[in-house]
Amino acid sequence: MATATASLKLAEKSSYFASFRRLIDRGIAALDARDAAAAIECFLAAYDLALRFGFGDDVLGGTLLNLAIAHRLAGDHERAVQSIRKGLELSGLPIAQRALLWKELGVLYSERSNHRQAAFCYIRAYRLASLSSQDSDLLAQAAGNAVGAYLHLGAPQKAVRWAVRAAWHARRAAGWTRQGVAS
Repeated sequence: MATATASLKLAEKSSYFASFRRLIDRGIAALDARDAAAAIECFLAAYDLALRFGFGDDVLGGTLLNLAIAHRLAGDHERAVQSIRKGLELSGLPIAQRALLWKELGVLYSERSNHRQAAFCYIRAYRLASLSSQDSDLLAQAAGNAVGAYLHLGAPQKAVRWAVRAAWHARRAAGWTRQGVAS
């Protein structure tokens, strides 16, 4: 009897996860169509499902990131920041995903001309990303964004240090090929 009940609960959770996936897909399609209101509606519903059925902090964090992107598209930076901050509060979030949230938070602060806070977020993202799977794209983005923040803050020496890191990681991410020389 206990295994039948467990199987039933697993089947129910699977059907809700399928609904969750459809909501995420619709939300992403709405983002692609630049329909912020529809995207927000889909991501909020997906977040509620993920929270109610315990799909895990990684799923919640990804959903909150999508929600923040939708709020940003709608021009509501405060709600975008709130969504990312809520994601950063999740204790079971993988390090790479936490780094991505910090980078996106930095972008939001930069868009509001809060370059000091943006630089803090980019450095936090870079340090976290360097601890995780060595995602060269994320490392290059975080370092490159720190360059812009430090230039806005009038700290060119710090900007140069971060530019070197950004270039190094970008080269690792894209691979390097030698250009042909005309003879």
